[in-house]
Amino acid sequence: MTTSNKERQSQKKKQNKSSRGKKRWLWLLILPVLFILGFGVYKVSSELLGFAHEIYEGNRSNKLRDADKVLKNKKPISILLTGIDNGALFYEDVEDGRTDVMMVITINPEDNSAQVTSIPRDALGPIGQTDDFDKLNHAYMDHDLNWTIDSLQRYLDIPIDYYVSVNMQGFIDVIDILGGIEVTPSLTFTQNGVDFKEGETKKLSGEEAIHYARMRKSDPEGDLGREKRQQEIVEAVIDKVASIESVPNYKEILNKLEDNIKTDFKVEDMFTLQQNYLDALQHLDKQTANNYQDLNLPFGYYLYIPESERIRLSNQIRASLGLGKTNSAIVYPAEYQTPEEYFPIVDNNGNLILDSDDLPVKPGVYKKDDLDSQLMKWEQKNGKNSSQSSSQVNETPSENEVNQQSGIQEIPQTEGPGFSNNEGNALIPPNMPYQQPSENQIINGY
Repeated sequence: MTTSNKERQSQKKKQNKSSRGKKRWLWLLILPVLFILGFGVYKVSSELLGFAHEIYEGNRSNKLRDADKVLKNKKPISILLTGIDNGALFYEDVEDGRTDVMMVITINPEDNSAQVTSIPRDALGPIGQTDDFDKLNHAYMDHDLNWTIDSLQRYLDIPIDYYVSVNMQGFIDVIDILGGIEVTPSLTFTQNGVDFKEGETKKLSGEEAIHYARMRKSDPEGDLGREKRQQEIVEAVIDKVASIESVPNYKEILNKLEDNIKTDFKVEDMFTLQQNYLDALQHLDKQTANNYQDLNLPFGYYLYIPESERIRLSNQIRASLGLGKTNSAIVYPAEYQTPEEYFPIVDNNGNLILDSDDLPVKPGVYKKDDLDSQLMKWEQKNGKNSSQSSSQVNETPSENEVNQQSGIQEIPQTEGPGFSNNEGNALIPPNMPYQQPSENQIINGY
């Protein structure tokens, strides 16, 4: 018996519908709030619409461009995804929580590409629209999500068009409703009583998945290793969702997540995303900070991303948004013992202590031209000429560029202002000018 054309078309239609359904659920795990799209444009229930309206927090006043116009015109967009530590596992006494996960997702429908860039939670940077510096995740803990957005927009010199904020408890609930996920650890460790063995695939509950993603101290890669496991968890959930035809108990998921997800996406924005941006997520590129150094200071632990690496991350995100290279420069307070890459640090005020009063300009975020102008004025006033043009501080070369450099194999750790010794403690030789390495030098931790 032959299959009629009508039957073949019906089968093909069902296969395409199943494929589209899976892709929609992949979207959910990149941006969990958008899982309302997983049931299709034409099958929107009152529960789904009610959920979408409940999690919508309204438009933001700190957007750097008309995001709705960008979305409507099918231009590249940026989305901040934050995972809020609301005390679901460890910090029961923390009311406001911290942004344990910060990922900037860019989607470019023009070249069908997408990128997720993880920002270390302990990274040192400007807080809000002030010139105060702290861990970037403290912007939320001490203030609110708008402060986090302001901090990252200034730190990375990018517009954040939309945000999705997910409490950790919501992420735990979703994994449990899906029946758990599987991961294959790249190293052996124990976290909160849960054992993970290198190379052995392990099924994890939602709580175990958070334990797996959070570990840092036993990982030789530190924060970078933690970021990789966070991305691995997202991929594992994607794989789990892609392996099933539909997600059971979706009403239960809605009820669980209603209080744990907030966004500034409107309902109509979500449908626009599904129609115009969904396919690009099939080509997701992952980015992390490759170079950084630990700052173990008397007043706390911080993670410092050198300017060259910050510029690289900024330029990658900006390129994915169709923007030109960054023109930003950050001058850090001397008290954090970071290397000032735009000028040497010397004891200008003669108090035998290197502090921010010794800096020729105030700590903060600058345009490079403005920074050069202020440095020139300071030098003319004080009869000095020790700084360099900020344009000489370039982004970190890519791995391919490093491999192509002839004669450079490995350069040992260099001692200088802000570089770390073997114990990870910052070193600042008193009154020692810091010489900026040339563009072709690759220094561990620089």
